[in-house]
Amino acid sequence: MSILPPPPDVASAIPPPTPSPGDASSLAFLKQFEHDLRTPLGTMAAAVELLRDEPPHSETHDESIAVLERQIARIHVLTQALREFSQGLERSRVDRRDA
Repeated sequence: MSILPPPPDVASAIPPPTPSPGDASSLAFLKQFEHDLRTPLGTMAAAVELLRDEPPHSETHDESIAVLERQIARIHVLTQALREFSQGLERSRVDRRDA
C-alpha cells in the first residue's frame, strides 16, 4: 500500500535551458523550477507528519521514509539543474562581454 504517488519523472520535468538573462525562457525556467521544488517539499512535509504518528518500523513509517528518500533525490536533481542553468547564464554574460 503506497501512501503517496511516486514523483513524476524529474528528468522530463526540467528541459535543458538555453538561458539568456532577462528573456522569456529564463523566466519560464525559474517559474517551473519554483513549482518543481515546492512539490517535493510538500510531499516531504506530509511524510514527516505521518512519521510523527506512526510507531517505528510500521508499514506506514517505512513507506514514509521511502517517500522522503525519493523526494530528497528529486530535490538534488532540481538543484543540480539550477546550478547548470546558473552556469549557463554566467557563460552567456561572459560571452556577451567578450563580443
